[in-house]
Amino acid sequence: MISKRKQKVRILYLAVILTGLFLNVIIFNQNGDQNNYTTDKNYNENSNIIYQENDVKTQGIVEDSFTEEWLDNGNFAAGTDPWYNTTEGDDRDVFADYSNEAANYIINGSSGRLEISDPLDDTDWDLHRKPNNNVLPITSIINSAGCYVSHLWDEDVDQTLNTPSAQWTRTITTPVNMSDYIITSASLEAIYNATVVVSPWWNGGIDREGDTGLDDYSNGDYAEFYILIEDVEGQFDPFRVAIDNTANYDLGQDLGPIPTISDTALVPVPESVLISYLETVLSVNASNFNITLGIDIYCEDNEFGVDRDNFQELIFRSVNFTMTFEKKMDQKTTLSWNQIGNEIPSGANVDIQEARLKFDYQINETWSSIISPNSEIKIVINGTDHSESIGLDDIPILKQQAVFDVTNLVQIVGTGVNISLSLRLFLAEDFGLDRNFNITIDNVSFNITYTVSTVESPTELEIYLNGIDKTLDKSINIAWRETVNITVTFKNESSGNPILGAIVDLNGTGISEILNPSGDGNYSVVINTTNFKMGNNYLTLEASKRYYEKQSIVIKIVVIDRPASLEVRLNDTLSSTFDFYYISIVETLNITVWYKDFVTNTTIDSPQMELIGLATPTPLSHHPLYDQYNITLNASDLGTGANFLTVSAQKENYTLLYEDLTVIVTETASKLNLFLNGTQPANNKIVVNIWEIINVTATFTDFFDNHLSGADIYLLNDLGDLNPHPVFDQYYIVLNASEMDQGITIITLFAEKTGFEPQFITFYIEVVEMETNLELWLNSVNKTSSASIELPITSSLNITVKYTDNNTNHVIDANVRLTGEGLNETLIENFALKQYWIVISTNQLSLGTKILSIVSQKPNFKIIAKDMAIEIRKIRTDVDTEDGEEKIEIRPGESVTIKIELTNLDFGGKIKGADVTYDSKLGDGDLDEKDDGIYEFTLDDVPEGTYIIEISVFKEGGQYEFKDFKITLTVKRPAEENLLFLILLIVAMIVSVALAGYLIAYQRILKYPKPVRKV
Repeated sequence: MISKRKQKVRILYLAVILTGLFLNVIIFNQNGDQNNYTTDKNYNENSNIIYQENDVKTQGIVEDSFTEEWLDNGNFAAGTDPWYNTTEGDDRDVFADYSNEAANYIINGSSGRLEISDPLDDTDWDLHRKPNNNVLPITSIINSAGCYVSHLWDEDVDQTLNTPSAQWTRTITTPVNMSDYIITSASLEAIYNATVVVSPWWNGGIDREGDTGLDDYSNGDYAEFYILIEDVEGQFDPFRVAIDNTANYDLGQDLGPIPTISDTALVPVPESVLISYLETVLSVNASNFNITLGIDIYCEDNEFGVDRDNFQELIFRSVNFTMTFEKKMDQKTTLSWNQIGNEIPSGANVDIQEARLKFDYQINETWSSIISPNSEIKIVINGTDHSESIGLDDIPILKQQAVFDVTNLVQIVGTGVNISLSLRLFLAEDFGLDRNFNITIDNVSFNITYTVSTVESPTELEIYLNGIDKTLDKSINIAWRETVNITVTFKNESSGNPILGAIVDLNGTGISEILNPSGDGNYSVVINTTNFKMGNNYLTLEASKRYYEKQSIVIKIVVIDRPASLEVRLNDTLSSTFDFYYISIVETLNITVWYKDFVTNTTIDSPQMELIGLATPTPLSHHPLYDQYNITLNASDLGTGANFLTVSAQKENYTLLYEDLTVIVTETASKLNLFLNGTQPANNKIVVNIWEIINVTATFTDFFDNHLSGADIYLLNDLGDLNPHPVFDQYYIVLNASEMDQGITIITLFAEKTGFEPQFITFYIEVVEMETNLELWLNSVNKTSSASIELPITSSLNITVKYTDNNTNHVIDANVRLTGEGLNETLIENFALKQYWIVISTNQLSLGTKILSIVSQKPNFKIIAKDMAIEIRKIRTDVDTEDGEEKIEIRPGESVTIKIELTNLDFGGKIKGADVTYDSKLGDGDLDEKDDGIYEFTLDDVPEGTYIIEISVFKEGGQYEFKDFKITLTVKRPAEENLLFLILLIVAMIVSVALAGYLIAYQRILKYPKPVRKV
């Protein structure tokens, strides 16, 4: 049965073979018939033939093409030799490195931070007078409160002390030489407070506009706090970088009153200005500069008479200075990896065809064009830059190959000159860089292709057929089944010497032979005429050797026998009715042959009948009843695809005949279906978690959907064989995603079974990380949605994290870290509670809002992070009298003892060791701590009146928040005592009048004796 399906795809690879076969038949038989009669214009039955017009001699130029690798150790496997590196520009910006069998360019970035925040002390800060002002305040010291100044100006004592100044200077040394660094940020914060006497003016009261008793006023009394920076050599005037003035707050104003300025920050210059000043002072000395804290006091004479101004406390509490910086990269700095290669051979016959440079490159971190948009890797050959380059922002993190055509540069260099290559890193701009970047190159290949042209030497070819010199007529007649010995001698025409090592081919219809060399310049081959067709057989002898002229000569072999006819049928179909015979692999093929005398059309008795094309020629069996020959084959023995068979028939004195048959054995159609985890995937793709397993199931059926058992079904690249399912008509294998790389894995499923079309399906498995969740608990309160908490200083903070996968399963052995504000701590895992925890003290953080971060990670799980805001405040306190009374009454002349109790509202208990002072018209002083947390003072012989006593509290360390407390003391007599006093006053007056009357009477009358008294 003949298949009529158009098997275009299957026979495509036969096209070239069949085309060649048909062309040979047409070319060599276009003028003959089946009996090989010829009408060739050069053929004559009765004459010798000369075929010299078909001989070809081709002398030309041999062009040898050489492609050579021009570099040694391009993969750096043997170290760096003979590579060497060179640097131009600032060699601090770049350096070369070798690691992991690759060459590296290191762009040497770095960053730093300078922070001055330690408490003020006289070890670092030196007190000195202000230039052009030799007057210091009465007190200028550094104590636990900070840089402390107090001053009392008494106009009556010394009028020249009204403008004193105090300055403290510290020399700051930078951690690096700043000449090679760029300042990226700078900040300055200074805290001060001030306390003055408000009134009265004659006893130290500070005068501000609107105060009572002012006779003259211009600016009033004030103090100015400021900070200077200056170079250590004094080349530039100091730069004022922060300032504040007590006049801005009307410190000392009577109305209010305003006796204090609590902790207040100086007003700094803008950051850009501060950076500019720092750059200026560091231009003089790149490692050192000075910071100066200054307090200027101005006491203005505002009253007639004696004016006194009392600045009780002017204090710099703290100074925090921070500066960050990055390494400065200099423009036009270069770093090159170089190698000097060999020279291309010189000569006019040498032509450079192509030069191609390849290398792998990558970078450890993506380069941003913001850093430097034009920096690049250049290719330089013998000092000339290639027109193409690689921008640093185009270099990938994963290894990538670069390919450059540098033919023009190599052609410019020319032959006879050593070719040098430089792969050059070029920094195109000035810029700052805070970290190192590592650019790696590897597998550098520099292939140069050039040609060398050579003129071929002339040759000659002598031909011997069965030992007879046939150089001229090139023809021989020979009987069927005889052999012909073809010998040629290939010589150098100039010297006559034989050419050894040549290749001599013999080609013709059905013939393709290489003549064997005999070692003396002769080449020969023996061919049985069974390989030829009857009649004229034209063969082409071609002798060639590199650098010699090629010879091509046509010879003729004439095979003569009695003509016969041959009829062949395949499964009862005449072979002349088809070009290709199709048969299924499960069918049988019956070949039947009739071999007859061409003239009488009678069957030739006992011929030799063979089928050629199997493993060995196989004889056909004779069927006496039908006088024919036949052979039966199983198509499965032939194998799928095209099978080229030949039926040959011959008998002595009869023409040898044969029939070429092309039998195409087709496989039975099959189907392959793929299921991943029980489902046919869309686009043959599935996305799985790294911990999942994938069930790969396949069904393999014939065209009618019948299960094909016993098939070989497997995954390519040794991923495993699919097993037959014990119950269902299918095959399966289980894959573990954890054994695959993250990302997309391409897998090919292949199915085959003898007699059936093989099938394959390519599918894709994308392995992704496990999704994760994070819950945040602060001091046992769930703060996941609002991650903030307020705590007093010195308290503890318990941070608990629940790190789970998307199935709410606890992620064990994770790396959970707490970072920020100088912290970098690892949380402890509690396996029983399935959580991570850590307890920190707020003493590890300073006051204010602090941003901390929790980062949770584990291989194959998605990293998750969360920020939290921790508000650290001072400890809340309560200042009160021991009995809770804020108003006290006593009699004039009595003494009163006042006890103050300090209570810790956050942690409970009394506050010990505080500095407690009082201030009133009755005087001021310190309270004594008689009992833990109880402070007292005594006022003796208090005169009548009403007094406001202000209680102020301070405790070293600044961890407590104290509010000023006022007590009203009323000193007066009781009402009944005032009545008694009035009565006694009247009685005293009566007595006094009576006594005075008596004295007058005595002087005038009673002192004389009665006889002489004048009445």
